[in-house]
Amino acid sequence: MSWLAQFVAQIITALKWENEFRCEGIQSLDDFKALVESVSTVDRGSYTYRCFVDPKVEFNVGEFVGRIDALLALLDSTADGLAAEWDLRSGAVPEFEPYDDGGQTIQ
Repeated sequence: MSWLAQFVAQIITALKWENEFRCEGIQSLDDFKALVESVSTVDRGSYTYRCFVDPKVEFNVGEFVGRIDALLALLDSTADGLAAEWDLRSGAVPEFEPYDDGGQTIQ
């Protein structure tokens, strides 16, 4: 498994976000790991994704791109959630204080 999948899985597990970590095509951490691994095995050691033309292998580019787009959106929203969680735990976000308008109404 790739280092990305390892780190993400550790973070999601530590925060107990397993039930929330899902998107179209990824319903569990195992699905996430499998997708990342499938991309990683195509050209190990490379930082690009190359799709070799093999007439024996059927490859749906639209489906692949859709899954990767969903994965990237999931990772983006997870990063935002992680930043918010960090702010809450570090005290960077003040506790909620209800607004007191002094009983006045807007006319």
